[in-house]
Amino acid sequence: MKRSAIVLAGIVLLSSAVFAQETPSLITAQVNITPDTLNLKSGGKWITCRIQLPTGYKPADIDVATVLVGTVATQKTGVKGKALLVKFSRAGLIAYVQGLGVTPPIDVVLTVTGSMKDGTSFLGADTVRVISPGKGKKK
Repeated sequence: MKRSAIVLAGIVLLSSAVFAQETPSLITAQVNITPDTLNLKSGGKWITCRIQLPTGYKPADIDVATVLVGTVATQKTGVKGKALLVKFSRAGLIAYVQGLGVTPPIDVVLTVTGSMKDGTSFLGADTVRVISPGKGKKK
């Protein structure tokens, strides 16, 4: 019997199942989340994430229904060159970040996870500045 452990976003998942084949490896993806600053008071609609896989993998290999930032699922997807572009609800991501209990201004590492169509998991992260500006200068 083979035991395995996978660590995703700081959570250790243990398995004691019997595997006929070697379990798929974890792929490290390059991730770029834009905008680089998340304003908690923003009325914008989307946060865009560019996911680029290592050589040998294509964006079409990703099961887009599995792509998450924390607990926030993708809303829109597209391919640009060798990268998968996914859009997340800005309101959903703001709610997720607020649920982390952070106090702005602060840099937060957002982890993007998902699975390939063959079941292999991928993981990538990017740092986003979280702010919550006031109402501006009084006149």
